[in-house]
Amino acid sequence: INEIELKHKPEQPKKEVPLNDLEVALIKGLDLKGGVNIKAVDIACYSPTFDSISMPLKESFKNNDHFLTTLFHECGHSTGHESRLNRDMTGSFGSMKYAFEELIVELGSTLLDDYYNIKSSEISDNHKAYLDSWYQGLKKNPTKLISACSNAEKVFHYITNKTDVELELMGKKAA
Repeated sequence: INEIELKHKPEQPKKEVPLNDLEVALIKGLDLKGGVNIKAVDIACYSPTFDSISMPLKESFKNNDHFLTTLFHECGHSTGHESRLNRDMTGSFGSMKYAFEELIVELGSTLLDDYYNIKSSEISDNHKAYLDSWYQGLKKNPTKLISACSNAEKVFHYITNKTDVELELMGKKAA
C-alpha cells in the first residue's frame, strides 16, 4: 500500500548492519504473518495480502534514524491488518482512502519518533512535507483530519504497547 523511494542508495554492497534492540522488539511485537524482510530493494512497503513488510538494507538509508522512522511508518500500515486494528486499506494510490491511510500512519510515525527519542530536524521536516502532501488530498473533508488523528493515536498505542512488552522481555528499558 505504501512505497517510499530511497534518496540514498549504496554504491556498492556493504556489510549488513544488525538490528538494534528497539528494531528487534518492534518486529517481534507486531508478529506479522509474513515477517519483516530486510533485503536489497529500493522501496519500503507493507503488503496486507501477505501481512509482511519489505525494507531496504539499513545501510541504504542516510542513518539509523531514517531506517527506523521508515520502519515505524510501514509498521503503522501493518496495524491496519484485519487481525490488528482492522482499518480499510483498499484505497488505490491517489484515492481519498489512500491519502487517509497515509495521513494516519505518518502521524503515528511522528508520535513514535517522539516517544522513542528520534529528534532529527531533517526527519521532522520530512514528516511535515509528507503530512502536508497527504492532507492536501483531504481538504474537501476536514473532519477526516480529526479521524486520522484518532486513528494515529490507536496506531501509536498499539505499536508502543507491543514493542515495550518485547523490550521488557529482553531486559531492556522501554522509552
